[in-house]
Amino acid sequence: MPTAADFRDIYEYNWRVLRDYCDALSALPEEAVLKNREATYQSMKNIFHHIVKVHDGWLNVSAQDDSPDPKVYDGDFDALPTMASVRAYMEKVIAKEQSFLASLQDGDLDRPVQAWWKKRPHPLRDALMQVTFEQAHHLGELIALFWQQDVEPPEMTWIDVRTAIAEIPGNAARSPLQEASSRTNRDSKARSASMIGYFMSSLPAPRTTAAATVSVPRTNRIVYAHVRAQGRGVVPEEHTASRHHEQLFDADRGRYAEPQHVRETGPDVSHLDLHEADVRGLAEVAEQIHLARPEAHDRDPRYGTFEEDDRRAWEGERLEDVVRGSRD
Repeated sequence: MPTAADFRDIYEYNWRVLRDYCDALSALPEEAVLKNREATYQSMKNIFHHIVKVHDGWLNVSAQDDSPDPKVYDGDFDALPTMASVRAYMEKVIAKEQSFLASLQDGDLDRPVQAWWKKRPHPLRDALMQVTFEQAHHLGELIALFWQQDVEPPEMTWIDVRTAIAEIPGNAARSPLQEASSRTNRDSKARSASMIGYFMSSLPAPRTTAAATVSVPRTNRIVYAHVRAQGRGVVPEEHTASRHHEQLFDADRGRYAEPQHVRETGPDVSHLDLHEADVRGLAEVAEQIHLARPEAHDRDPRYGTFEEDDRRAWEGERLEDVVRGSRD
């Protein structure tokens, strides 16, 4: 269980992060901070205002029976129209919290706290944790909104912020190189997500025949296509599921059969009846020979030899065309 001293450390972190994010928001153009971004509380200013109100509501109004600014607490978001006004409110809230936590004892942590919007009281320790977690949740929103504007948000990791509070040289300050690297990684992830989305949209729809279609997740197809396009060889064992699940299961023969558009490229064996003893025995011998090959998990024994069939190269070229954006 956290002690009163632990909570004092946690709230030193909370207050430092609040002030850093208030500085960062204040540095943005006013229209950017006030713009409705379809987030939980519309604008970045309102989200930050809400975080401060969570602090005030739990640790001042509920735990101490009063807000340092009751008029603002009882008002709506329009009561604080600018980041400067939000900052003034925040400093009042922090000052009251600091005074409260400075005298906090371990025995106080189990004291019940009744919030006016809750049906029953909760221990003070839970109120302290609730504020901490809710602040972290909404900071995640703000971080995403900063990134959408190509602005690096302030540091919020526990270790680095605590290092900065202690004024110990270390990880707290980011160098220009780290800032550039962070932005590059973020841009790279965005491009990768865009490419994956484009590739998924370009995949052909599943074909159906008389046999039952077995679906395959698109993510598996992407991995499979990447290996085929890059390696132009046998698909590694870990990727065989995508290959097998793309095939059609022939209920009559009790085995996998190739889709119709591929089946037409193989030899015509429609006149053979696998129910006949001689034909079935021949097929079983061929399958045993086929399975002895290390590449057998990716092929069907009925369609030529590995050397004769160039279907693998054709499929690889087609998938490369899809990746490049061309169309058949």
